[in-house]
Amino acid sequence: MNSLSYSNIVTSFTIWEFLSELTKPFTQMDIYRVGIIDANGKFLKDPQDYKTQQEARAGNAFYRLIVVLKRALRTSSDPMVRYAMTNPMAALRALSEEVETLGGDSNYFLEYLTPIVEEMTVGGGGIVGVGVPADKPEDVVVTPQAAKKHKRRVKAGVGRKLFEQLLTEAKRVVETTGHMTHVGDFLYHGDPMVAIKHLEATHKRFHTGRETKDHKLSLKADGGMSIVIKRHKDGTPAVAYKTGAAEYRTEKEIEAAGKPHLTASLVPALQLAKKLNLRPGTAVQGDLLFTGSEHRGRAQPNAINYSVPHNSTIGFAPHSEYKTDGGTLDLRKTSSHPDHSGLQAEDAFIPNLAITKKTKLALTPKRNALISKSLTAAKKILSDKQLIKFSKSLPSNKKFHKMLQEYSNHAARTSGVRTTDDLRKFIDIHMNKASQRGLSEKTKKSMVDSFHGFINTNSHHFDNLFAAHGHINTAKHAMLDQFGEHHDQLSLRTHGGEEHAGFVSALGVPGVRETQAKFVREGPGGFPEKNVKNAIVRFGKAPEA
Repeated sequence: MNSLSYSNIVTSFTIWEFLSELTKPFTQMDIYRVGIIDANGKFLKDPQDYKTQQEARAGNAFYRLIVVLKRALRTSSDPMVRYAMTNPMAALRALSEEVETLGGDSNYFLEYLTPIVEEMTVGGGGIVGVGVPADKPEDVVVTPQAAKKHKRRVKAGVGRKLFEQLLTEAKRVVETTGHMTHVGDFLYHGDPMVAIKHLEATHKRFHTGRETKDHKLSLKADGGMSIVIKRHKDGTPAVAYKTGAAEYRTEKEIEAAGKPHLTASLVPALQLAKKLNLRPGTAVQGDLLFTGSEHRGRAQPNAINYSVPHNSTIGFAPHSEYKTDGGTLDLRKTSSHPDHSGLQAEDAFIPNLAITKKTKLALTPKRNALISKSLTAAKKILSDKQLIKFSKSLPSNKKFHKMLQEYSNHAARTSGVRTTDDLRKFIDIHMNKASQRGLSEKTKKSMVDSFHGFINTNSHHFDNLFAAHGHINTAKHAMLDQFGEHHDQLSLRTHGGEEHAGFVSALGVPGVRETQAKFVREGPGGFPEKNVKNAIVRFGKAPEA
């Protein structure tokens, strides 16, 4: 996602459709007209109970998400929030504030979406709220009684719990796998010791062969389109693009979407779904490696070339398994090691990415000593309580944290080294990105001054965090060196001896408190650099950090 602009991800129509539906009364939505929700947005039917194509279209994940968000926003006692629910521009601004609180960049959000909404609201078009001055809250009548009641409810926390529950539900509608983070980047994500825990569990697995509780390792496949294959409780197979997207149960439904790239990938995927012996109520997510038989034993879904069986017509690399109940929550992750007993079909190549006890990864004494030394050095640096406190505070400084993460991604695909001086130099690169376009010169100067001031005040902390990151990368690269010598044990193999992208460490209970860390080689010759070069060849430009 980081490699694409907003306009590459969603169409203008989709954005407008989202805001338009979000600001409609429930009774004016198609999902209400077909009987899936009642007048208050309560769900009356689950997806597995849909009988018609009209129900399937009106009640897909996109519209279910909108219903859940509307219910969440309606729990607010704030009159201004309720006003935002009647006006697309006001809703857009309200959503931008939520983007900011969740660690995103509200300016970036508004920069891309405001022109689209403004363009589509010209003339009104019969859309609810168009023509109302969304940027003039003084025109909204808020009685003293309403304001007083709102303050009392905020103080008492009334409605907040329900609001958070509904937002959690909305998140689960569209998200299954968690955010994939470089193991070292956990130093900047609120709890730096998460990085150490992943490293220690992985080191133990490599060195002794023993597994840590709730820890799984998997090969990181460099696949193409990410898809979900389901078998509903009634036995009906279905497929979807990524998680939370509309699902399809027939080839006609896929073709009716009118998107050639979906048809080319999801029709073969649905045909595969019909052949698989997935347990009812189960879904798997993974990367599509190839479709068709023209590959001649070699497939390149992204940056890495893989050797594949000559007689296979589809390649699918599943990495996660879910329980699907067909309800609003839809998918609940149950494992980072999918059960492959039902993932077999004629002419299909479905490699098992799991790194299990049977996978021999015994470290050489030299590498084991290097990893132990690097881990000890990183832990010594992180024993400083003030440094830990500072590290945990970084996500709260949202704009700076965004810049810091971009810098770390930039370092991963270039030098592989992070320094405080380079972080200072990266500020100008960050300010020239598309995300800052449209900001006034005064705002830009204020941000730059703020960034430099924060770095100067805390330079000793950044020096130490980056030093710890260097030790973490040394340990990680030693593990990757060892991993590279055991590729012959994996069912997914690269073509011509290319290095794999790396592996994934999953730690915690799936779907509850799981974190996932990717172990990939950084710097010159590393996978991030290879990905950039591949993007330039395929799309004509490098992705932004």
